[in-house]
Amino acid sequence: MSIVTKTVEILKPFKDLITIVVFLAGAGYGAISYFATAQQLAETQEALQKQLALQHAQAEASLTELKCLNALNRDYLRAQIEEVGLRALLEKNLQKSGLLRDDTSDFARVELASLELSRTSLTAQLSRVNQRRDALLLALQNGDCSNSA
Repeated sequence: MSIVTKTVEILKPFKDLITIVVFLAGAGYGAISYFATAQQLAETQEALQKQLALQHAQAEASLTELKCLNALNRDYLRAQIEEVGLRALLEKNLQKSGLLRDDTSDFARVELASLELSRTSLTAQLSRVNQRRDALLLALQNGDCSNSA
């Protein structure tokens, strides 16, 4: 008899045990090769943390830009509202002046002088508001917020 035949004869009673051991060894090898190792998990976790940090930084920059745009728009709207109010006051001033122009009494002259002084003040305020409004509009059009973010 040959050596192989003798070996097979000796191992025949253990064939079920050998089958189980081979199956378990194959299953263990498959599990180890299929599932990620601790090093692979650590590398994946590190890559995900870097990606999360990058996304967080981008979100912060976007939020800062949005806050800046919101502030500019709010200030621009306030300037427009203030301009409308000043124009209404100026219109009332001009109407009162027109009514008092033909009156030659002392009261009318004092009132006209007061209205003239008030008109000068309103015109100066309106000029400042228009300059501020124009500067805010220019900042919005130039994208000043995206440069600061």
